[in-house]
Amino acid sequence: MKTPIKTVVRQARGLQGLVGTVRVDIADRPTATIEIEGCEVVVKPGVDQADAVFRINSVEDLKLLLRGELNPFVASLQDRLEIYGDLKFGLQVILGLQVDPTFSERLLDQERS
Repeated sequence: MKTPIKTVVRQARGLQGLVGTVRVDIADRPTATIEIEGCEVVVKPGVDQADAVFRINSVEDLKLLLRGELNPFVASLQDRLEIYGDLKFGLQVILGLQVDPTFSERLLDQERS
């Protein structure tokens, strides 16, 4: 049985100067909220109001995006990713998270524990 998402706090240097929230929907199901304030990122279960919404087809696509192995522009063209709301902020978040390859690994390690 899959472990529910836990609240996770991490530093992501690629998000320096950004402030806002992103909701993540996986396969049209609201899954988590990402709160960003500077380099601090809080990933928590549940759905809050958000500046941008990422609709991602699968958990695997989310992992690929976080690792930088899936370009968000290509994913959008392939209908694997849609961003609603503040598009500029949403793209800054995705690209900012990809700057630090260890961020996704630490986040994914937390998911497994």
